[in-house]
Amino acid sequence: TSLTFPTAIILGVLRQFCMLQFFSVITFYIEMKALGARVAGIMNLPEIQPPVIIAPVNPENSIEFKGFTGYWMNRDLSLAPPPKIPKLKFKYFKLRGFPVVKPPANTKIPIDLYHPALSNIDLEIKKGSFVVVIGKLGAGKSSLLQTLTGQLAHYEGELRYSGTYAHVGQRPILGQATIKEIILSAKEYDEKKWKRIIKACDLSYDLENMPNGENTNVGERGVVLNEMQRAKIILARAIYLDADIYLLDEPFAVLHWN
Repeated sequence: TSLTFPTAIILGVLRQFCMLQFFSVITFYIEMKALGARVAGIMNLPEIQPPVIIAPVNPENSIEFKGFTGYWMNRDLSLAPPPKIPKLKFKYFKLRGFPVVKPPANTKIPIDLYHPALSNIDLEIKKGSFVVVIGKLGAGKSSLLQTLTGQLAHYEGELRYSGTYAHVGQRPILGQATIKEIILSAKEYDEKKWKRIIKACDLSYDLENMPNGENTNVGERGVVLNEMQRAKIILARAIYLDADIYLLDEPFAVLHWN
């Protein structure tokens, strides 16, 4: 009849719309649950007190460690243990006929954040010296550098240093700005100094091939750059700061052998 056909079309459209919305709701629920777990984990972290900077006892030293033991987390026995971050469970989405894929064993190495990352370190670094820290994977090389940046905030013993520092990490993160703004870091532009640093960091060729040269916007997290370009830009920014202490955490690992 004249009413049956339009009604069937409307019901078909409604069914298709409901099915699309159903899967969208499931996707949104999973994303929000994962996001909520991450936010809860961050909000439940203990407060970190800013480090107190103490000048070295020996004026010839730039950095001094004395009986230093550092922890990523400080276990306070008078407080309750930190809550566990909830994990996503997909037991309601196991469909009949589809195999359950399990991750291979030992894919994640458990890390005890309350275990000392560095134990009983005694170290003196003279001003103007070049020090290389060598060790196997997980030995605490990056943790040693992160004590000065305040990331390894819980420690016993003494840590003394004087002057400013610049830290170049293994995986640099760039904000949404131009290359020039990132390297200058709110410092005054010095053309002679700029050209010397660009040449030293091998950025001349990269800037020549950028659409807007040094005024190219790198996008969110430096999305328009490759890993080598990000590493060289972060290194150039550190050099432009004219810091007293440079903490280089394998910044050349992603660079080409040339």
